[in-house]
Amino acid sequence: MALKNQVAVLDRAALGAMPTKALLGRLRRLLRCEESPEVSDADPDELAQITGIAFKSTAEWRAAHEDLKAVLASREHLPKSNERLAARTERARAGRSAEHRRRR
Repeated sequence: MALKNQVAVLDRAALGAMPTKALLGRLRRLLRCEESPEVSDADPDELAQITGIAFKSTAEWRAAHEDLKAVLASREHLPKSNERLAARTERARAGRSAEHRRRR
């Protein structure tokens, strides 16, 4: 049985061409990698068959994580639902107070 949480090694140019949703999925997969081969329950045969990134303690993982974070930082931030709700609530509150002032 091979390690399940292997992540393919990609360069920054390939990451830049990926959609944001795929990049976030890749980030989740990188974060699910095991800490190191020493604490892994994989046997030596499985460790020898690793072709991608499987452990956080490797230089490949650190480089992939840094590249991914850099590409994500260059993308536009879309507010989450709770952020959108707060903005809508604030606009409604401001609209009510302006309407109230006009009635006076």
